[in-house]
Amino acid sequence: MKSITLFFIIFIFVNTVYSQQRTIVGYRTNEKINIDGILDEKSWSQAECSGDFITYKPYEGRDPYLQTRVCLLYDDRALYIGATLFDDEPEKILKELTMRDEDNGNTDMFIFQLNPFNDNRNVYVFKVTAANVQTDILISDGSYDYNWNAVWMSSVNINDKGWTVEISIPYSSIRFPNLAEQTWSANFWRIIRRIREQSCWNPVSQELGADIEQMGQIIGLKDINSPLRLAFYPYVSTSIDFYSDNNKPTYSLNGGLDMKLGITKSHTLDLTLVPDFSHVQSDKEELNLSPFETYYSENRPFFTEGVELFEKVGLFYSRRIGKIPSKYYEIRALQDSGYIIIDNPRYSKLINAIKLSGRDDKNLAIGVFNATTANTWAQVKDSLGNIKKILTEPWANYNMIVIDKSFWKNSYVNLTNAFVIRPDINYYSNVLGTSFKLMEPSNRFGLYGQGAWSTIKNSNDHEDGFMLFTGLGKLNGKWKYAYELNLISDKYNPNDFGYLQHNNLTTHHLGLWYNRYQPFGKFNRMSVDVDFYHYRLFKTNKLIQTKLILSSYLETQKYLSSWIYLDISLSDEYDYYEARYPGRVYVRPAIHNFYYNISTDYRKTFALDMQLGTYLDFIKRWGYYGYISPRVRISDRITLIYSFDFDFDHNDCGFVPDTIYSDQIVFGQRNVNTLINSLQGKWVINNKMYINLSLRHYWRTVDYNKFYFLQLDGGLSPIDIYNQDHDINFNTFNVDLSFSWNFAPGSYLDLMWKNQIYSSDVIPDYLMFPSFGKNFSNLFDNPQTNTISFRLIYYLDWQKMKRRS
Repeated sequence: MKSITLFFIIFIFVNTVYSQQRTIVGYRTNEKINIDGILDEKSWSQAECSGDFITYKPYEGRDPYLQTRVCLLYDDRALYIGATLFDDEPEKILKELTMRDEDNGNTDMFIFQLNPFNDNRNVYVFKVTAANVQTDILISDGSYDYNWNAVWMSSVNINDKGWTVEISIPYSSIRFPNLAEQTWSANFWRIIRRIREQSCWNPVSQELGADIEQMGQIIGLKDINSPLRLAFYPYVSTSIDFYSDNNKPTYSLNGGLDMKLGITKSHTLDLTLVPDFSHVQSDKEELNLSPFETYYSENRPFFTEGVELFEKVGLFYSRRIGKIPSKYYEIRALQDSGYIIIDNPRYSKLINAIKLSGRDDKNLAIGVFNATTANTWAQVKDSLGNIKKILTEPWANYNMIVIDKSFWKNSYVNLTNAFVIRPDINYYSNVLGTSFKLMEPSNRFGLYGQGAWSTIKNSNDHEDGFMLFTGLGKLNGKWKYAYELNLISDKYNPNDFGYLQHNNLTTHHLGLWYNRYQPFGKFNRMSVDVDFYHYRLFKTNKLIQTKLILSSYLETQKYLSSWIYLDISLSDEYDYYEARYPGRVYVRPAIHNFYYNISTDYRKTFALDMQLGTYLDFIKRWGYYGYISPRVRISDRITLIYSFDFDFDHNDCGFVPDTIYSDQIVFGQRNVNTLINSLQGKWVINNKMYINLSLRHYWRTVDYNKFYFLQLDGGLSPIDIYNQDHDINFNTFNVDLSFSWNFAPGSYLDLMWKNQIYSSDVIPDYLMFPSFGKNFSNLFDNPQTNTISFRLIYYLDWQKMKRRS
């Protein structure tokens, strides 16, 4: 009886602690606050301050190792945060210099989370390290947008009592409701890196869900008149392209403008005119042997910053806009036919793009997106010296409209429409989609899902299709579980604006997950996941595959992290895509996959990430893969990270693009070996200036040893004599070296050198593949592209311009 009573006392205490919402009152000041990291203005002593932080990791709910005190001021222009982070050993404060928006450095940190709309979904995050490096993040429904860049000020000061941080966040950098008195959700965090402790002002329980759903409140913000949020980002850029096959370099001089205009307190219009993306990091190209399109990450700031509202239904794949032209690889292959490539733009030419988004005081969000691309041309020279101009991508217009409503504690419903038109070929694509999430008051159980209807029409055809995804379960807590159903019809196609690998699919997923958040024994955290998947064709309900996935994660008290992953096929795989022909199937023997991952403590000068894995089907296919990635922090300014990735796949079988047997589908048994060597180096000169090096060599060989006809039942029958060569030796080599200087708030000077080498050679069957050293040496005999680009972008704030005038 005593034990039961004690249990209920502890249960009530824990729930009381974590259900309390702390408040801090903003103090209005008329005094000018100098952001110098020294809290010496009189207003700081008059403000209501708060402390009593509570630990979050590694131990939850305890008093922190060191105390922290935060104060809050505001005026008609900005919100000010002043924090004193006490430390009895200030000489031990870690303060590695990192690049802006890189928040994984070996450094102490102060964090401010802000949600003016109190919807538990959309949060601004401002981070300042002990070296005064800024990171700003926009969180939306679990998606972290590190490309969102606000203009705000911060400064730190390390003294004999610890360190202090002073932050100014102009109202022009955030959005908030149109109310006379504001109440904003907020939380303050502190990271003491040398002991890996995280503590927060408002208590947060890992079992109750995401930290952004457990915030305190800022109250007492009265009569804030949002200024006209108008900012201009004019830019000028120039680039020189050197093609090794062309004696003369090509030059370009560009100018353009980005603009941000606050339509209301909470709605912003973003505009880019004649954007320049020459400074964007190179894509990680690979040789794709699958029937599915390669997915490339987005690196262009305009399409990564503030687009979270457009991504809710999965219809926004921004790489479609200014995409790789449809004839880009066709032009690149002409160099093997004696042509000299004068110019072959990797991206379609983007003329302009706008996005309007915002959320009102009733938590109704509206988003509008529009972009236009122009005709994109390549130039080549034939063996007679004739120059040809070839259209590689016709112009197109992309549109998206979104309506999103938040309600209850952490629930929402969304409606999205994506529309693409290509007038020159009488083509349009229209997709209407919705997503939703319904959480009950304790925020543990929920129902969620997505649905969409696609329509594609061109001069000769018209297709309609749909998808439906829904799930329900216990989504927070120590034990979690969910059931999910995904239906994709055979005609559903969102790929003019979105990204979907394949349709005609029914998926059942059942998941059970256990998490241990508190330290036990010699361990800090643990998780165990069990996932069951069953795949069938949507149209005919034929089996595709059934599999069971077991995985676990474990972190020791010395911060050695390890992952174990086991993928067990419970059936053969009936692959309806590899044959590249409707209705045909390849029966792939059940394959099982296992890997083990470790990651050591990043506080050390030397750290290591490593993965070792293997797969096999117990018949003939087997392989092993993984990576080894050591990192060395040479100083608080210089870091080197090397990665060696490998995948040796033996006796894989796949489709062969045959030109002999027109009435048969040819498959080949092959050994596919992939090696990737990459090096990343960072030299952070100060918190506003850095040099970044990225080097990558990707090498894949495809060595066929047998050929087959695909049978109607999905099996393979050998071809006795086959005389076509399909062995491939594929290489890409990229170097990106950049210098960036944040010389004024929101203003940047960027200088970049890019080097690219590409080769794809068919190896005759009677020749051996080259060794790694010989292949790497031969790589530099291929045509090279070198680009040197310079860009200057300057931030002009209307309020500052008006005050100066």
